[in-house]
Amino acid sequence: MKKLLLAALLGTLLALSYEPFSFWLLAPFSLAGFIYLLHNQKILQRFLIGFFFALSFWLIQVNWLSVLSPIVLVITGSALSFFYAISSSTTIVFNNTKFWVLLYALVFLTLESLFNYWPFGGFNWGTIGYISSENPLANLVSVIGVFGLSLLIFLLAVFLIYGYLLASKGGATAGFVLITSWLLLVGFLNYFSSFQSAPEAKDVLTVGAVQGNVPRLGLEFNAQRKAVYQNHLNETEKLLYENSETDFDLIVWPENAPDVDPFANEEIIRELNQLAKQANAPILVGSRMMSSNGPVNASILITGETTYENAFYYSKRKLVPFGEKVPFEKFLGPIASNFGPISQSLEPGTKVGILELGERTRIGLLICFEVAWGQLAKDVVEDGASVIVVQTNNATYGLTTQLPQQFNIAKLRAIESQKNVLTVATSGISGLVDKDGTVLWEEDEFIAASKVLQIATYEGQTLGLTLNYYLQIIVLSLFVGLFMFFALRGRRLDYVN
Repeated sequence: MKKLLLAALLGTLLALSYEPFSFWLLAPFSLAGFIYLLHNQKILQRFLIGFFFALSFWLIQVNWLSVLSPIVLVITGSALSFFYAISSSTTIVFNNTKFWVLLYALVFLTLESLFNYWPFGGFNWGTIGYISSENPLANLVSVIGVFGLSLLIFLLAVFLIYGYLLASKGGATAGFVLITSWLLLVGFLNYFSSFQSAPEAKDVLTVGAVQGNVPRLGLEFNAQRKAVYQNHLNETEKLLYENSETDFDLIVWPENAPDVDPFANEEIIRELNQLAKQANAPILVGSRMMSSNGPVNASILITGETTYENAFYYSKRKLVPFGEKVPFEKFLGPIASNFGPISQSLEPGTKVGILELGERTRIGLLICFEVAWGQLAKDVVEDGASVIVVQTNNATYGLTTQLPQQFNIAKLRAIESQKNVLTVATSGISGLVDKDGTVLWEEDEFIAASKVLQIATYEGQTLGLTLNYYLQIIVLSLFVGLFMFFALRGRRLDYVN
């Protein structure tokens, strides 16, 4: 029981390394303690240690899911913890090797990689690389990617364990050398990053960002869609009035600003087109709509002459479990109404979110939850995006830890891609992050606000975005190969004995 309580404590410490707590240095120490705790345990004990470690972590990290329903938090936390428990059990294969510490870390790096794809279609909110961007290693993600930062944090945990083991055997000097080696590695990566040429600004876009706010906190705002829409209309008109001499390239509304299909409502599409004409600039509007494939969460460009037939829109590709789709709908569908504001599952988009603004500028589009996927960021950059726009609706999770967590991910995504990232939210946090992670503008929660922004555009793809994918493939391949080798080797030894 003591070991299970210690595992839960270590999971809690890991959660405190993320926003809004920001004690980033706790991450390697908590991971080191967790890995060390697993060693020389029986398989059931490993399973339970992994489960309690992960459950305490996830219940804190995604506590904001309780806004939808406590059931959602319990189901999500338990499911994710179950996979941690299974992974912890597999470490027994490496128990009797000299390199067990390194191989245990490999197991959990593999799990982190797999969380991009399952459960629930992928839920990677607990990526170790997403610890507070205030940590001094954050600038390295442009070279090694967010997954590379996870690897570096795990490597520090490995060195801490080896350092402790050597020091406990009287090899304090060797332990010191290990930690020094890690510092030298970080220094080398920093030095190597200097060879990656800094991008030069290609152009500057004049963008109007609109945070219209919502009438009330929590889920009730969905029953007040008209008021939310009117708030964004009013704030945009205020923006245009106060900046009548400004030539906008684009105006951005958040996700779900008009939370009804504008093409199914003649009054809304007419008003939006009139607003675009008044602004003499297109308006990027986040809204639900009916596509040829079914209902989608879309980013729609309103030009002044937009109709359903000629509209450009991007459909969200990564949908929020229990918020936009019901996982295992055959089984959970009948009780979906208990899981939050979802009456039917949306359809995921299939195309990369690229908005061509004139002949020279391509804008990468991500919607809310999608900012957490490095692959989606890589897709838009590969397709020529020189700036990234994230439209989000966080009103449901207002005043919870979800908002600073998501904005922190946006900061890391800006550094990783070396692109300016603009986040526009219905009720906050809206903000603009420079390519080096500097916050150029940030708006508080639950106020109506708008801002004229001069956004530099940058071309090219960083090594970090590229390495994200390949490092995951390498880690997964190493795990499969080494697990099979040691599992078969163990069986042969058992057979001989």
